[in-house]
Amino acid sequence: MNTQELFNYIYFIAPFIIVCYFLFFSMIKMDLSGIVYLIGLLSCTMLTVFIGNTLVSKNRLDNPNESCQIVTINHFLGISNIPISLIVYCFTAGYVIYTSAVYNGLIRIFATIVFLLGVIIMDIYWLYSNDCFITKNIIIAFVIGSLFGIGWGYFINLLPNKSLQYVAGQPGICIKPKKQSFKCAKKKT
Repeated sequence: MNTQELFNYIYFIAPFIIVCYFLFFSMIKMDLSGIVYLIGLLSCTMLTVFIGNTLVSKNRLDNPNESCQIVTINHFLGISNIPISLIVYCFTAGYVIYTSAVYNGLIRIFATIVFLLGVIIMDIYWLYSNDCFITKNIIIAFVIGSLFGIGWGYFINLLPNKSLQYVAGQPGICIKPKKQSFKCAKKKT
């Protein structure tokens, strides 16, 4: 296996690794934050496929690279005119950065931000250099994924149960206790 094949293989499995990380982390913490992340990501992906196949111009290049066609569903190519891998990276970055910013944790996840931005830049470069998608569709994927990730983080932050939201770099979220009333009685001596 040469370097290019290894890079293509890592490129192919990287979105799956990121999703599995969130689900595994959620299982370890025994909460639903990974499931909530996955629901948001699947919603974003379905919206992207819908937009990519109805509103965005076709992405058919004359001679697409074979590396762009690794995955098919029933030998059907071109599931979306917008790159789904970039949607996964941008949604994840938008979601993680938003939730960390809300809880003042951006400095604690600086390495994560650099990693996600690096993966996004490498994915854009790979998609463009291999002629997988036209530039306009790559930009649309970046914008939709990032905005949907931020919007999903905002929506989950509005819910009263803060444990549904994945917050990177923070050991836990404190939840405001419900109103309690105490009844005091004086002891007779």
